[in-house]
Amino acid sequence: MLLFLLPSLFLTIVNKIKIDNFNQLIETREKARLELIRNTATAQIDEIISDIQIIAKSETLNRFINSRKPRVDKVYVAKEFVTMSKRKGRYDQIRFLSTSGKEVVRVDYNNGDPAIIPQFKLQNKSDRYYFKDTIKLKPEHVYSSPLDLNIENGKIEVPYKPMIRIGTNVYQDSNKKGVILVNYYGEKILTRIADLFSDSNSESMMINKDGFWLLTKNNSDLWGFMFNNNKSLAAAQPQLWNEVNSRKEGVITMGEYTYLFNTIVVSYSNTEVPKPDNYWKIITKFKLAKIYTSQDPYLYSTILILTLFLIGALIFSWLINYYFSQKEYIRKLTAISDIIFKKISTGIFITDNNNQIFSVNPATTEITGYSASELIGKKPSIFSSDHHDTDFYKNMWKQLNKNKKWSGEIWNQHKSGKIFPEYLSISVVEDKKHRIQYYIAMLMDITRQKNIEAKLEKEAHFDHLTKLPNRAYFIEMLAQIVTKDKESFALLFIDLDKFKEVNDTQGHAAGDKLLIEVANRFSLCVRDTDIVARLAGDEFTIILKDIKSKSDVESIAKKILQQMQAAFIIGGHKNYISVSIGITFYPDDAVDCEKLIRNADEAMYLAKASGRNTYSFYEMTTSQ
Repeated sequence: MLLFLLPSLFLTIVNKIKIDNFNQLIETREKARLELIRNTATAQIDEIISDIQIIAKSETLNRFINSRKPRVDKVYVAKEFVTMSKRKGRYDQIRFLSTSGKEVVRVDYNNGDPAIIPQFKLQNKSDRYYFKDTIKLKPEHVYSSPLDLNIENGKIEVPYKPMIRIGTNVYQDSNKKGVILVNYYGEKILTRIADLFSDSNSESMMINKDGFWLLTKNNSDLWGFMFNNNKSLAAAQPQLWNEVNSRKEGVITMGEYTYLFNTIVVSYSNTEVPKPDNYWKIITKFKLAKIYTSQDPYLYSTILILTLFLIGALIFSWLINYYFSQKEYIRKLTAISDIIFKKISTGIFITDNNNQIFSVNPATTEITGYSASELIGKKPSIFSSDHHDTDFYKNMWKQLNKNKKWSGEIWNQHKSGKIFPEYLSISVVEDKKHRIQYYIAMLMDITRQKNIEAKLEKEAHFDHLTKLPNRAYFIEMLAQIVTKDKESFALLFIDLDKFKEVNDTQGHAAGDKLLIEVANRFSLCVRDTDIVARLAGDEFTIILKDIKSKSDVESIAKKILQQMQAAFIIGGHKNYISVSIGITFYPDDAVDCEKLIRNADEAMYLAKASGRNTYSFYEMTTSQ
């Protein structure tokens, strides 16, 4: 009887140590982590590309390119670069270069205090690889340099400053006019990726397209290509690198290690059929518990041996020991996995193929306000808010079913009823027959990020001194009125007369106070529906909406001149200034923003030429 029991007992023990589900859980979590990292990095890269495309299409820049007053308009371009630099906080340099490679406008971040580089310090970059590659681009295409270390005066800057140079061309009427280049602080994206890797118990790394380490546990192995050494994954493990580099994503098992990898595409080739020409590989490496199956030939030979009682007894004894040691190993792995699941700051919940939640980590309960018991058995729709319509969710599921993954920003509802923004990444887990087993969702509350963005957006749109809309926001609003509202209006361009005297005699602090008071007086002269903005320095604009006649505008212009006659008391001193006002009309004088601003500017100079402290209307003859 024992001869039959021993083989059966052996099979029972072996089956108990099978850990397919455990291994699949670890693999799934690591896949989801890589997907989250890829999406996060791609989102950052997309933001950079969006920034340079906004700059390249800026009306301020395009006006400067065709300007009859380039020295004046160049200042506006530089100030727009300063605003972008300060607002974003991620660019070491923002530059506009001529088609010959000469820097025309350049702003350096300067540790958070952006500086406009003077003319005599501007350089010729025609021989640099990033300019040569960018100038060859087709319209709308974007160049991205390799992520490398910044070099100053021929030497690698210490401490290391990882940098990516991203560029695009500026076109007007299909003619190439110059190049926009930004130097992006690569440390920001490296730190973010490292943070997302840090919650993992596996060994993680990021590799450039040539197989060199950009992130790895051994700092001495980093940046091998910058130091002309051969420290790279391509050299250390060529077989692994060839496998990883041949596919976008996948799973590779070599020996006792399993490697999961994914690809972050930074830019595509400048060809008819674009393909990735600059990319990073993100890899996670870990050990899976050893699996024995009933197909193992050792199993059958052992069953035969077990027919001998004594040998079977010995093997049985060994199996008992092995079972408990393997059980301890699995227990430790499970404990590690549980720690990751419980300690990770990212919310994670898992649903079955019916989309019912069956596993929730503590971060999810903290983010949503629901306890685990309140979520188990429910569908994720418990988080839904009224912020999105049914089409949004239909498209989400359509992409999820098609691509087996979805990620993006979504507004969900906290248990308290509060609506909050989160970044959500969903991955589908299938079996070998492509049947859906689980959905794994990873979520992050991005309320703080959104608040910061809103604050930065406000700072980017409003002048910090007068609290009026700044030049960039004014142009944005003007464009909207012209293209969408299409209602007649008047545009006033106002320049302060003799403001420089106040600055020179009483200092910039006094000048700032005067500008604040001027802004207040302008606001008193217009209606709530009108727009007062500060362009730069002592230049202001006003958009007067719903104008019935020319006399309506004259009435407001006279009111402004009258307001300026009263003394400005600054620091106990009486100051008297006046203004010169240029006026133009939409659509009578022009129908595009650039021409309207130019018309009002020219009319303002006509007012100054007429003795200042007056207003002038734009006439066609002023531009002849």
